[in-house]
Amino acid sequence: ARIGAMPVCIALVAVAGGCLGFLPYNFSPAKTFMGDGGALYLGYMIAVLSVISPLKRATFIGAIVPIMTLAVPIFDTGMAMLRRTLKHESIMSADKGHLHHHLMAAGFGQRRSVLVIYGIVGIMGMVAVLISRELYKDAVFLALIAFLYLSIIMIPKRKKKGIKRIITQDVMELEKEYFVEYLNAERERRKIERGEIEETQSDEKSE
Repeated sequence: ARIGAMPVCIALVAVAGGCLGFLPYNFSPAKTFMGDGGALYLGYMIAVLSVISPLKRATFIGAIVPIMTLAVPIFDTGMAMLRRTLKHESIMSADKGHLHHHLMAAGFGQRRSVLVIYGIVGIMGMVAVLISRELYKDAVFLALIAFLYLSIIMIPKRKKKGIKRIITQDVMELEKEYFVEYLNAERERRKIERGEIEETQSDEKSE
């Protein structure tokens, strides 16, 4: 028998309260890290509460709501597995191709990178709520916005030939590109400054 809405709501509020109490200690500079035990427990609770919840409109809707809630970590994990497979590496090997690596390579820093990811996760949470309310058009619109943000983060500024090169790119390559662009900009700036100084000196001599 399916249990009522109140026990599920109480459990969800308890889980959300635990997460909110943990965030101040985990925000940069972090003092405490969750680890696999906490992450797996949260995933388990979301899955179980989604199954036993009184929401019973359709099996697809009941399954898609938690997937939309966890869309960002699912996307990041799926991209990591695909990226390592295309590189012929173990899917358990470490690399610098995750979302936060791309954000930090773009110069956002740790705190701003976390806030950007918070924002995308919040959008996908709203998508899950809209789907549960059967507001599918609004949910699709917000999901497209989140996908646009993820595409901007993951796809490099410079065009690369082939989708495989875009997926398998490493942040080390991006950091080199940004560093080269920075050096070129500095050279141009110094040339302009030298030209202005030379013009000023020539004007002073003519006077």
